[in-house]
Amino acid sequence: MQTLDSPIPRHFDNGWYFPLRIRITGFILIAYGLFSLLIQSYYIGAPMLIFGLFIGFTFSGVRIDTDGKRIIEYTRYLGFIPIAKKSPYENYHYVTVIPTRVSDAVNANLVQQTVKTNYKFAICLFTGSFRGKKELTVLASKSEAEYIAKQLVHLLEMEYFEYDPQAVRAKLRGR
Repeated sequence: MQTLDSPIPRHFDNGWYFPLRIRITGFILIAYGLFSLLIQSYYIGAPMLIFGLFIGFTFSGVRIDTDGKRIIEYTRYLGFIPIAKKSPYENYHYVTVIPTRVSDAVNANLVQQTVKTNYKFAICLFTGSFRGKKELTVLASKSEAEYIAKQLVHLLEMEYFEYDPQAVRAKLRGR
């Protein structure tokens, strides 16, 4: 949780781009690529190493540029090569916190499957018609997500609303 005198967050580092299973595959490819470079062929090891580094070290995030009035969504490939997508945030009118379910499935003995579900809270921007949505970040605590969302309301000059799926569906239907 942030303190009262902390600045309004403008940069959200959302962490790893790929899910854990794919990242583990990337790390295995890195190890196999290094092994191939040292023992076997350069032509096998170098592509494996580069592909493993690509999978294992790709990150994503969102940055808010208040001077240019835009949101910059970026992906850093290999950890340091940024590719950004910029969009104006003037089209968005609302800030809200949406509860999301994140489930992880673990298989054991090819028969049993255990599913662990965690609830997280996404800070999102909505257009005036509620048809467009942009997710800024996902946090584990609802109180922290609401605190940051309410700070963003003043920074981005938008309106905060409590997310209610039925109200959004009714608005989309034109009621």
